[in-house]
Amino acid sequence: MTTTHFHLCYLLLDLNAVLCVWWVINCCCLCRPNFFLLISSISSPEAQPVLFKTQLQNLERQAGETASLRCETTKPGASVVWRCGDSVLESSSKYQLKQEGTVVELVIYKLQAADSGEYSCDTGSQRTSAVLTVQGRHCYTDCER
Repeated sequence: MTTTHFHLCYLLLDLNAVLCVWWVINCCCLCRPNFFLLISSISSPEAQPVLFKTQLQNLERQAGETASLRCETTKPGASVVWRCGDSVLESSSKYQLKQEGTVVELVIYKLQAADSGEYSCDTGSQRTSAVLTVQGRHCYTDCER
């Protein structure tokens, strides 16, 4: 006589808070390993896309100041690519790319009007962008005061 096996597995996916119910009836010893392999691949954190918890926000700054664009991802240490328009940004004396846990930040030093534009952060799964507007400073001369 065959024994009927009932497996009821609940898999809660953190990303979408979806409750997935698996009910396998008459699961024999041969299919059980494949079933658990499927479950482990679905629930693997490496398989989940990296998304943004917070988006970049538009900024207005004065020339000569420093700007900081910051957002938060769903995965600590996630690899991101920063861009200004279509140009990929790298750390330099002008730009500093920071990351602490899930927070990623782009710091832009000594702002000039030419730094105005759209900046974006890309995880490969999702992209967030913001517009930086740099206002020129008005310098008063003795005649204008």
